[in-house]
Amino acid sequence: MNGGLVNLDELTAVEASYANGIYYLENSGFISRWGQYKIENEHFSFEKWYPSTNNWIAYIKDGIVVNDTTFHIVTSSTCDVSDFNIRDETYHFKKFGPKPDSTNQYIP
Repeated sequence: MNGGLVNLDELTAVEASYANGIYYLENSGFISRWGQYKIENEHFSFEKWYPSTNNWIAYIKDGIVVNDTTFHIVTSSTCDVSDFNIRDETYHFKKFGPKPDSTNQYIP
């Protein structure tokens, strides 16, 4: 389940909603919050649903794990590779204990 992007000034409130289950209850029914990922050594990819013209389409983002709190996305493409983009996106994580159950209706 995707926790979304959070501004630092909102982090404490958002973490509380993760921990008490409110975030999960309010967001688990949305296809755009779910995806799957694979990590092999320092390389990773994740697939996530994004809105398209008249439907949802799965995009795959690929990148490298920089360290235990940082990853860098380098490419993005649709599953059928009809759309391919070079990316330069770096994400930083803060350790957080509670993890949502990944069982859902959007990933076969």
